[in-house]
Amino acid sequence: LSKGTFMDKTRFRNKCDEILSHIEDLLEAFPGYTLYVTGHSLGGALASLFSFSAACCDLPHIKRQHPIRCIGIASPKVGNEDFRAAFELLEEQNKIRYLRIVNDKDLIPMMPEQHLPLTKPLLRKQVYRHVGIELKLYNHSKGVRLSYRRLKDGLALASQDLVLTTGKYVFALSMCAIGCCVAKREHSCHEYGERICKRSKILEKLKLPLLYDLRLKNIDQEILFNARNE
Repeated sequence: LSKGTFMDKTRFRNKCDEILSHIEDLLEAFPGYTLYVTGHSLGGALASLFSFSAACCDLPHIKRQHPIRCIGIASPKVGNEDFRAAFELLEEQNKIRYLRIVNDKDLIPMMPEQHLPLTKPLLRKQVYRHVGIELKLYNHSKGVRLSYRRLKDGLALASQDLVLTTGKYVFALSMCAIGCCVAKREHSCHEYGERICKRSKILEKLKLPLLYDLRLKNIDQEILFNARNE
């Protein structure tokens, strides 16, 4: 390693602050550009956390980018009920917009998972939760399914979420036992790319500002999101 490759570590608290500082400089140098954050699998989880940090930071050029736009692909859950509440507050304040893309039988977005329904509020708050709007892609169907947790619903859906995801988790484990190659295919970048390309006509019509506008107004998701490629 050359001497010039080392950064002054005293300038930043962590790697996220360092990246934010670099992005701030780039946005100042290229003011016509828009910031998008994306990643697959672990990268999707990091994209979620980074977008949250960007939405909270006070750097002037990044603040002008609000809402921060994040597209997470095959991301596992990254935070508990408190994190989801903080994330939803940023959504209500128009500071972040997050679309989370998942294949219907991908195991990774179901992780980390708890196996039993938790009824006590203290325990329930420790369960990991997803955030944002979910876009689910199916293998055989040409349609897509969009769903979200309506804002200001509180903990009403928590136990229901847990029961639903536990069933998916058990199914996914069975699928892994039958054939790991199937599970790997469901999670692969290639499979995600194929499904996204096949549904390009539908996806081109789905704009994050419109989806969030309807979500914030608590429009019924089942009526809104039965999107099919007729």
